[in-house]
Amino acid sequence: MNSFARIFILFVSLFGYSYAAEKTVDAPAYTQNLKHLYTSEDISIKAPIEAGYSGVPGSKLWRNVRSGKSYSTQAIGDDVGVFINAYGEDWRLLKNQIEGVNLILIPLALITVMLIYLIFGKFKLNKGFSGKLVERFKFIEMVIHWGTAISFIILGLTGLVLLFGRFFLIPLLGKEAFATLAEFSMDMHDIVGPIFSVFLIAMIVKFIKDNFYQKGDINWFLSGGGLFGKHVDAWRFNLGEKIWFWIVFFVGLFITFSGYIMLFTGIVSGQREVIELMNIIHIASATLMILGMFGHIYMGVALEGSMSAMTTGKVDENWAKDHHSLWHKNIKE
Repeated sequence: MNSFARIFILFVSLFGYSYAAEKTVDAPAYTQNLKHLYTSEDISIKAPIEAGYSGVPGSKLWRNVRSGKSYSTQAIGDDVGVFINAYGEDWRLLKNQIEGVNLILIPLALITVMLIYLIFGKFKLNKGFSGKLVERFKFIEMVIHWGTAISFIILGLTGLVLLFGRFFLIPLLGKEAFATLAEFSMDMHDIVGPIFSVFLIAMIVKFIKDNFYQKGDINWFLSGGGLFGKHVDAWRFNLGEKIWFWIVFFVGLFITFSGYIMLFTGIVSGQREVIELMNIIHIASATLMILGMFGHIYMGVALEGSMSAMTTGKVDENWAKDHHSLWHKNIKE
C-alpha cells in the first residue's frame, strides 16, 4: 500500500468519526434552516433615538423589547426570553465590513501570486539536478502535512461558500439549489473542523523543535531569502518557513478555538455575544491563513524540486545545498 493510499484511508476514518460526532450535537438556532435563511427577506428593527417619549404609540414597549432583558417563556433554548438581541445588529454590520474587505483581498492576493509566477516562472537549481536524493521528510510528517492542508482547503472552500455564496452563487444556481449547497457546506465545515484541529496539534508537536530561531536566520531574511541571486545558508527550515509555521500555530489555534465555541455553544452557555465575537475572530483568522496559504503553495511550485519533498519525502542533493545548506551539511555529518 503506497503512501497516498494510507493517507486517504486515515483521512476517511477521521472523517467518519467526526461526522458521527457532529450529528450528535444540536447546532445553535442560527445555523439551522439555512434554506429558510437564504430565501426569506432581511428584516431589521431600529431602536428609538431618544430615551424619552418619542410620540410614537407603544414606544416605551419597543424600548423594553430592545433592551436585551430576558423575560419568562415556556420555550426552551438559548436567549429565548430575549425579544431582540441589541448586539446582533452591531455584529452583522462588522461582519459585513469584514466580508467586503475579504471580497477584495482574497481574489487580489490570488491574482498577484499567479501573476508573479507567470512573470518570473520557476526558480531553477544553480547546478541542475544531481540525481542523488536525500530524505527531507518522514512518512508520518507527510501524513501530518497533507492532513492539515487537505482539511484546511475543505474548510476554506466551504467557508467561502457560506460567506460569499449568497452574492455570487444564488444568481447562478437559484435560491433553492444554493440553500442545499449551503446546508451541505455547513455540515462539511462542522465535520472537517475537528479533523483539522487533530492534524494541527500533530503538526505543532512534530515540527516545533525545528522552527525556533537559529544562528544565521536573520542573514537569510536580510538577503531576501536568496531570491536575488545570492546564495544564503539555512537550516532545515529557513526563516520564511519558520514565520509561516508560527502563523499556522497561532492563527490555527484561533480558528480551532473559535470554531469549537461556535460548534459546541454549551461551552459558553449559549452566550450569543461571545459566539458573535468568536465568529468575527474565526473569519479574520481564516482569511489570514488563506492568504498565507497562497504564498506557501507558490513557493512549493515556483522553487524547482520542492514538491518532491512532500510527495516522496526526498529532495535532490543540489536542492538541499541551494536552499538548506546548513541542514544538508548537518545530516551528512
